[in-house]
Amino acid sequence: MSECFICRCPEASESFSSLSTLEYYTYLCPVCGTYAVSDHVKRGFPQNFKAEFLWKAPSIGAARKLKNQDGYLLVYDEDTHKWQGNECFYPVGIEAFCKEYPQDAIDIFNSVLANLGRLIRHPTDRYELVYRNETVPYFAIAEYSYFYSKNYNNAVEMCKELEGIGWLRIENETTQGCDIAITPKGWLTLRELKPSENSDRAFLAMWFSKEDKQLGMLRNAVREAVNQAGYICDVVDEIHHNDYIMDKVLNLIKDSRFVIADFTFAKEGDTDANGKIFGGVRGGVYYEAGFAKGLGRPVIVSCRKDKDSEARIHFDIAQLSTIFWKQDGDKLTTNGLDFVEFMKERIIATVGKGKYYKKQ
Repeated sequence: MSECFICRCPEASESFSSLSTLEYYTYLCPVCGTYAVSDHVKRGFPQNFKAEFLWKAPSIGAARKLKNQDGYLLVYDEDTHKWQGNECFYPVGIEAFCKEYPQDAIDIFNSVLANLGRLIRHPTDRYELVYRNETVPYFAIAEYSYFYSKNYNNAVEMCKELEGIGWLRIENETTQGCDIAITPKGWLTLRELKPSENSDRAFLAMWFSKEDKQLGMLRNAVREAVNQAGYICDVVDEIHHNDYIMDKVLNLIKDSRFVIADFTFAKEGDTDANGKIFGGVRGGVYYEAGFAKGLGRPVIVSCRKDKDSEARIHFDIAQLSTIFWKQDGDKLTTNGLDFVEFMKERIIATVGKGKYYKKQ
């Protein structure tokens, strides 16, 4: 046994591995799940960042495990590109990792309720919050991380705050612990907080062209990446329906866990019978991505790496972390890496593994 790098749980296991010239440590923790830490981070953790990490990381690691978003590798943010495409873990920068911590009190309340909603699977079940003596600093009892608290008293106070809202009920309270129940109001709030979280579907918004063979390759590659990440990929022109096309599109987005939007530019050509110009910027994709964002669905952005497409990406989209792809022989690549693997890692890093995920 060893100590968890994130939450200091003494019941974790640690093992050392190497991948070409890259070295890392793998941890298996009952609270944080399975994850890895680069040798560079473990040996040279920045002192000016250490206090923030020790404060925030345990709750982030615990929440990721509950959301099935473990399986990541903590690296320096500037080193993420070195680890892209590795077979074992997807890289997450330590500063980006800490930014996942709730931003204010309301976010913390919502996050605690969401954690309990994953720990308590049935309305008649209870979560047993047990008092334990602290033996080491910084979230010594790792389970308190679910409550964004560093000890038993903090965790109970957090639950009492949520009891005052009407979301929780504290039962059987003694000096040794208590039971936590989610009230009907709490369950209803959970439904409002995460309406799509249990969805196993992804929606692909892109330009559909029979003439552009690369876009056909993109469609197949995205579908493969989505499937490997454990989700089902919905493409509207592949689904039989009797709805108006945009009604169907919007309903598919509402039912999705996340959306992949490709902003590849199509060269403008002749006009059709109604005077509309073929090609151009994909206005429909922008509309669908904005609709998804407004619903709170994560949007993963991609675009073909060519001069016309890159020059026409709108300013608002240009600020996002776009996956630029190109054809390389009989497959697509991004930054010299296999596009399918890269997209799969981005999906898992964004929303976690889907229910159909199978280790490759």
